Amino acid sequence: MDLFLAREGKLHRVVRTLPCGDGDDPGMLLAALFAGPDARERAEGIAPVWPPELEAADLLGAAIEGDTLLLNLSGQAAEALTAAGLDERLAAYAVCETLLEKKGLRRLRFYFDGQAVESLGGELCWSGEFWRAPALTDEVG
Repeated sequence: MDLFLAREGKLHRVVRTLPCGDGDDPGMLLAALFAGPDARERAEGIAPVWPPELEAADLLGAAIEGDTLLLNLSGQAAEALTAAGLDERLAAYAVCETLLEKKGLRRLRFYFDGQAVESLGGELCWSGEFWRAPALTDEVG
């Protein structure tokens, strides 16, 4: 399974192996994303995009509406991201690149504790729709 973490201010694709069937489960994909880089990846300069204390249980629900994936994350996920001082833009688009590519969907909407949240304290508007953003990856020259 492919997921996207950070390297030098861009999203970087890393390949992980999950147990059979877990690669289609948004909770397992998010748990892998939340876990961040392993020791080898950290040595290569790859950094987390979400705080590592988050886990699959921080995904409260997921649904598909047309070509849009709706994700309901815990309020703790929002608070942890804000407290960690990580780049919100990379966090949001890492989820987009990881889940939308895998699911073949076009858009993503985030909810925190069931609510569309305008801001987590940074400059990113979380209440809108997110599309894949290949320009934020290091795969675009």
